[in-house]
Amino acid sequence: MTVLERLAFGFRPRLPLILQTEAAECGLASLAMIASHHGHQIDISTMRLRFSASLKGMTLYNIADLASELFLSTRAVQVALDDLRDLKTPCVLHWDFSHFVVLDKVIGKGAIIHDPARGRRHVTRKELNQSFTGVALEVWPAQSFSPKVEQNRFQLVSLFRGVVGLKRALAQIFLLALCLEVFAILSPLGLQLIIDQAIVSADLDLVTVVTVGLALLVLLQTAIGFVRSWGTMVLMTRFAIQWDIGLFSHLMRLPLSWFEKRHVGDIVSRFGSIQTIQHTLTTDLVSSIMDSLMVVGMLAMMFLYSPPLAVISLITTGLYVLVRAVFYRPYRSATEAELVHHARENTHFIESIRGANSVKALGLEERRQSTWLNTLVDAVNAGLKTNKLDMVFNGINGLLFGFGRVLMLWLGSRAVIHGNLTVGMLMAFSSYQEQFTSRVTELINMIFKLQMLSLQGERLGDIALAEPEAHKGIARVGTSIGIVAGRLEAHGLRFRYGDGEPDVLEGINLTIAAGESVAITSPSGCGKSTLLKILAGLIQPTQGRVCLDGCDIRDMGLSNYRKITGCVLQDDQLFTGTLIENIAAFDPHADQEWIEECARLAAIDGEIRMMPMGYESLVGDMGSALSGGQKQRLFLARALYRKPRILFLDEATCHLDETNEYLVNRALADLRITRVIVAHRPSTIAMAGRVIAIGNGRISNP
Repeated sequence: MTVLERLAFGFRPRLPLILQTEAAECGLASLAMIASHHGHQIDISTMRLRFSASLKGMTLYNIADLASELFLSTRAVQVALDDLRDLKTPCVLHWDFSHFVVLDKVIGKGAIIHDPARGRRHVTRKELNQSFTGVALEVWPAQSFSPKVEQNRFQLVSLFRGVVGLKRALAQIFLLALCLEVFAILSPLGLQLIIDQAIVSADLDLVTVVTVGLALLVLLQTAIGFVRSWGTMVLMTRFAIQWDIGLFSHLMRLPLSWFEKRHVGDIVSRFGSIQTIQHTLTTDLVSSIMDSLMVVGMLAMMFLYSPPLAVISLITTGLYVLVRAVFYRPYRSATEAELVHHARENTHFIESIRGANSVKALGLEERRQSTWLNTLVDAVNAGLKTNKLDMVFNGINGLLFGFGRVLMLWLGSRAVIHGNLTVGMLMAFSSYQEQFTSRVTELINMIFKLQMLSLQGERLGDIALAEPEAHKGIARVGTSIGIVAGRLEAHGLRFRYGDGEPDVLEGINLTIAAGESVAITSPSGCGKSTLLKILAGLIQPTQGRVCLDGCDIRDMGLSNYRKITGCVLQDDQLFTGTLIENIAAFDPHADQEWIEECARLAAIDGEIRMMPMGYESLVGDMGSALSGGQKQRLFLARALYRKPRILFLDEATCHLDETNEYLVNRALADLRITRVIVAHRPSTIAMAGRVIAIGNGRISNP
């Protein structure tokens, strides 16, 4: 926590604002706010590491249970709207029957709440009546509670590690900036020389010499400024490429569960935070270093000319810093709210585009537009708050430094009249003061912008601090699949979606022999797909392990394990490119013959050849004009192209007609590989060598 964030001018501990990151973690965020208020400084990422939130959300009972682990006592109460003042605040309010917010205080007929989804809000009695369900959870420190700091913050300094050519580029830019500062100091001296020497003595030759010198100085300034800008551009581009590569690489290595708990628009927004950080830490930071050098140089020259006049500039600068410090908290909150609302608007926009079929089929155009418009208005209103604060800063800046210039002119003129300064010295001082004012304003704004950068860092940290999958392991499973038999074992598998949730799988023990075909069946929602994803290494069990040929797949490394498996899942996607590229999974050395063979095995080769462009036909991320059955067979061909030793199929033929389903099932039956199939269709189940039924989280006889 920065010094500015720790300022608390009231008599009551400040309630921090913590926004949720995942779709269903409002309960965690609310509890984190109250714990931090009482002295246990904890952020949402730490809460997420300690307590996993289910996609289904949390109940008030779950929050109370987690609060006890933070040594906080709780009391659930049912309270009327008129009795909100009697609650111990801050407390948790049940909101809209599907959300939790924190009540900070009751003001008049309204209240101040901290909404994990929308930020700090003042709600009217009407809004309270509409949204508050009448159930609240009072939270206060237990006897064993002790203040402490437990935060997992993203350090912006870590972005500079491993950046090639950083020191050399910064040194070059610093030297160029130093040269520009020297030129900026020399220019007013030329002005003073012309006024006090050349004009007074009517020396035209001196005027010519000084003017030519100033012209050469301008040329040098322009040339060096161009070189400095070029160097800054190169540095920024180099940073951008290396940082983007590193962050995207890390993002692609995060577990599937991380993506399932977040909205796509929010992920895009958080990834985009690196652009702001890049610009601030390269272009803006270099400019601020120049500004700081210029401020020191100009201030030194001002004190050499007239200490009393220089003090005026220092006083106005101090007052401006004070104004920025006072407005720091509301400005930060407004900026954070703006980012969150823009991410929500972006998410709704992407969902509407991707779900265009459903929108059209259900006639939801007006509803989606209305909802999107509401999210857009929220985002615009949040942006207006920051714009209004910027207007306040600019107005106060103009007022303070404007009065400072007027006062300097009055005192400076008196000094000239009394013979303490010459006219040339006053003009030179005025020039130095103008440069000082502009540079110090930029420097102060930059300092507060760097403070605000922690907000972007926190958003970026949700990606950067997330634990990646255990890809690295022993070299037992390599690219050579001949050494893998394909015997799959599950030992004591348990899985639940979050703390406080019931187990979906309870102690699953399973052995699948090499080359065996096993069908998993059960009613919908009993855990078939979950079990298949665990066996495929896509999600990690809460307890237990999966072994391939007697070796834990986590010890092998998930990337090694996935080299010898193929998957067709219910929510598989095609990517923008040709059919060849999609079947070969964009393999740069694609085998055309094997691609066609995989298409034949998936019973799609004939239909591809009938297309105008054949295997070069283009598809998009939404599947273009392909039918559901065609896409499923392309997914199967893509899985077979990997030459897997184990094939996982989750309802992989549910969209096929009987003829194509028979052809696909017969082709798969001829493969001498281990097959794990989740299916409902009797014809698909009948092709399996063994059928396993799941009931109440356990394996039961079919």
